[in-house]
Amino acid sequence: MAGVKKILDFLEKFAVWGSIVSFTIMIFMGIMQVLFRYVFDSSLYFTEELARFMFVWAVFLASAVCSRRQIHAAIELFVSWMPKKLRKVVMIISSAFTIFFFALISVKGIEITIITWSQASPALEAPMGLIYLAIPVGGLLMLIFTIENLYTEIMNSSQPDTEGKVTEC
Repeated sequence: MAGVKKILDFLEKFAVWGSIVSFTIMIFMGIMQVLFRYVFDSSLYFTEELARFMFVWAVFLASAVCSRRQIHAAIELFVSWMPKKLRKVVMIISSAFTIFFFALISVKGIEITIITWSQASPALEAPMGLIYLAIPVGGLLMLIFTIENLYTEIMNSSQPDTEGKVTEC
């Protein structure tokens, strides 16, 4: 299990740094666009498109990090009122739907990436498949991290509940 954790930690670091780099490039392109337009009275033709593409990558990679850390926005009011056993059942059902959704995103993302690979973006003339590749990459990372979280939750809940009990050393 330690080897799997190392791989998952590496994937998380990849997603963190990928989103940081994408976000940084996006911000830099925005600054360059404003600088060139208002200071030099000229416009760079590619900055807006590159910023948009970096935004897509940043969102999908950061979403994967949020999935691993379980910090996505959620409404937990009703779940917190449920008994512990029912809460576990709801969590498992919710995770199953989430896993299905991320698997669907990944498969359809691969299809879209293949279809759009031969199309060129207007300004950069980069393959559009590179931009759409963010969908299956982010989807697969979210899928893997959701499965990891579900596995961890099931393993932790299968251990006896010692909360509030005195145990001998």
